[in-house]
Amino acid sequence: MKKSLKIAALACVATMFTGCAFTSHLTSNANITETSVQLSTNNYRVVKKVSGSASETYIFGIGGLSKSALAKNSYAEMVANADLKDNQAIINVSTSERIQNIVVYTKREMTTSGVVIEFCK
Repeated sequence: MKKSLKIAALACVATMFTGCAFTSHLTSNANITETSVQLSTNNYRVVKKVSGSASETYIFGIGGLSKSALAKNSYAEMVANADLKDNQAIINVSTSERIQNIVVYTKREMTTSGVVIEFCK
């Protein structure tokens, strides 16, 4: 009886320390302002790839920022990292989300990335 009780207790403890995580790509991004640019001719060059991220921790689902606030913070960090100059813009912006769950602990991370291009004069 003692041995089976120890095995059951060990199984419960092992289950408590397991977790799961998943990543998703957000298809609609409310952070982007819509502009119209003609890229049909070779009037630009690719400068670099940029990204920014923001994360929050939740205990029992309480705490941290909302999903949209995290997305906005990661977008703002990406723009700050881009260090845009005259005639430069960020294109192909995408946001992905990663959520990690361990029993009562949840960590949500948003990463926004894009490509900086420079228009030729």
